Amino acid sequence: MGPCDLPEKFECHQAIGKIPYPQLGYIYAASSHGKPAQSYGRILARSPEKTWLEVEIRTGRPHQIRIHLASLGYPLLGDRLYGPGGVPINCRTARPSDSGYTLHSYQLAFLHPGTHETITLTAPLPPDLELKSDS
Repeated sequence: MGPCDLPEKFECHQAIGKIPYPQLGYIYAASSHGKPAQSYGRILARSPEKTWLEVEIRTGRPHQIRIHLASLGYPLLGDRLYGPGGVPINCRTARPSDSGYTLHSYQLAFLHPGTHETITLTAPLPPDLELKSDS
């Protein structure tokens, strides 16, 4: 796949819902009958082979980032399940829990249920995902 031509800032409002899936009964995918989902992103860096993104989700649908990026035509590097359109590309082998795709949750923020204070958790990027000047 060539360089990513996503604009510097982008958003996706593709609904996400359950669709039939042979091995599991159903999986979550892009679906006009699904629940609303909102993702907002920006490009952090580009190279000829990869693009590093920051994506903020305003809704918490299962596999939301994977589905939204695939629905825009930019599936995650290594994702064997979600392809263009945000739907499964190979029902025989891929499962939602498969690993190997390149995704890291850098920061998570939420309101504490008792104190209503904002709690923010941060996890540094693993070395193989760090932005490198020679990339």
